[in-house]
Amino acid sequence: MPEVGVAAVQVIKENRIFRRLYSKGRFQAHPLLVTYVQRNREGTIRYGISASKRIGCAVERNRAKRVIRAAFREAAGEISGGWDIVFVARSRTVHVKMNEVRDVMVRQLALLTGEGARERAAQSRKKKTMPERKRES
Repeated sequence: MPEVGVAAVQVIKENRIFRRLYSKGRFQAHPLLVTYVQRNREGTIRYGISASKRIGCAVERNRAKRVIRAAFREAAGEISGGWDIVFVARSRTVHVKMNEVRDVMVRQLALLTGEGARERAAQSRKKKTMPERKRES
């Protein structure tokens, strides 16, 4: 995949990197998607997708991977370089549209990578403040 934004994107294919992320990486789980992340030293975004046989037959596993890949293509622009990311498909991933997976993915990546923390903090501050009442004189 060509460069997205500033950081280049590479695909993880080596089993040892998947295993390292499963054991040492941070993760977020959702009924549609599980995301594992860990910093890397390369300054690039490396991502991998896993879909086990529990998802269904080969057609369903490939659809789940296609949906996750399309969602990541749109979400990758919001991530700075230097992360290894593994997405694990869940059984519901097969039955939803890419936009739903993208929304979950963006939320998970923001929590795990710490990017977008300022925006979330600003939104939570806005929710906490009460509108001022007009005093009658």
